[in-house]
Amino acid sequence: MWRFDRGLTPEEQDAFFDWLAQDPSHSASFSTCRRHWKRLDNLANWLPEHSEKPNPDLLAPRSKPKILKRIPLILATAAVLVLSFQFWSTWFSNFNSEDGSAQVAEEENRTTLQDGSVVKLKDDAEITVLFTDKERRVRLEKGEAFFMVAHDPSKPFVVEVKGNDVSALGTAFNVRLDNESFEVLVSEGVVEVSSSRESYDEEVAKLDKIQASRLEANQRAVVSLLPDHEIPEIATLTKGEIQRVLAWQHGLMTFHAQPLSEIAYELNHFNETQIFVL
Repeated sequence: MWRFDRGLTPEEQDAFFDWLAQDPSHSASFSTCRRHWKRLDNLANWLPEHSEKPNPDLLAPRSKPKILKRIPLILATAAVLVLSFQFWSTWFSNFNSEDGSAQVAEEENRTTLQDGSVVKLKDDAEITVLFTDKERRVRLEKGEAFFMVAHDPSKPFVVEVKGNDVSALGTAFNVRLDNESFEVLVSEGVVEVSSSRESYDEEVAKLDKIQASRLEANQRAVVSLLPDHEIPEIATLTKGEIQRVLAWQHGLMTFHAQPLSEIAYELNHFNETQIFVL
């Protein structure tokens, strides 16, 4: 755990993600060790009362607080941001100054469907399971989810996202739904992204149908939900980029050279106290 406190090197970070991917129990073990490590940090602030030295100024009158001069607007804004991030300091498990990435601990929500497929939901993500005799359909209502599909050629596995289908037989892929677009990342196998045969709301019914796109392992597609949307943007990601996108499955959030506003948006999912970037 001390390596996380000092910051992981790029090589150590790759080795850590490989270790997590080897067995689901590794993620649970890491979370347990992390909690105990945080509790041990509290011992550094503990002092036995009987071993403390007397404070000669204990009964001395307190000095009157000084009146601060007016702080320039830019310094005040910076102070607000510093205080906000101090509140989140206990969430941060690692910051790597070499590549500009940071990691934040979070909880994992894992669900096994009736066919044996596994779904991991991020934060407040929601799904609706609509299995029939002909297909295994899951509707992503909001948020982000990772799907590990049980192989069954007789029943295609379909994730429905705002009137679009992400179809697979046996594979592993991640789907993230935002306000104006959704993203599909394939880590194993092959999936196909296409428009649904039937739209489930009037807003989606107005959208033009998109051309079916075939995605292979390590590829990501970004599909716009706007009426004037174009063909999905498809890109092939490196191993490091895929690990950063899927880091949330292992109880981590990873940020790499992202705007502060996007980082604040992600952190605001965890607490009623919101962070605003001015």
